[in-house]
Amino acid sequence: MNVALLKQQHLAIMDAGRKLDELCAGSLEDALPHLGTARSGLAQLIAEHHATEEAELHAPLRNRKLAGQIACYGDIAAQTRELRLAYSAHIAAWPMAAITADWNGYRNSARELALELQALALREERDLFPAAQALLSRAA
Repeated sequence: MNVALLKQQHLAIMDAGRKLDELCAGSLEDALPHLGTARSGLAQLIAEHHATEEAELHAPLRNRKLAGQIACYGDIAAQTRELRLAYSAHIAAWPMAAITADWNGYRNSARELALELQALALREERDLFPAAQALLSRAA
């Protein structure tokens, strides 16, 4: 399990989230030229991380039937699914026309989602990754 890669991806996602938050802190006019790139960049980082987590963490735990030995695994997996659904709903609810029509609403929604992403990443690093790494290294 490549914990360093997973953490590196978390940092990249958090950095992209901070950049989006910085855009959201300003005016719509200032943010608009950069918003599409920031949103698509964040989406790409999340998709890459999801694939890496599946390959490095979830599939090995499932294949070795170890996931049930991690007390927080089911809860974190459910939180991850819920956040992915919330992110998809956010993207669907906020096309550029909607953002332009309700900049404050978009900013609030984007900031809330960024906070949830950060909380999940920190929880994974604190609770899930160490437990998974210990189990997978013993099972190797």
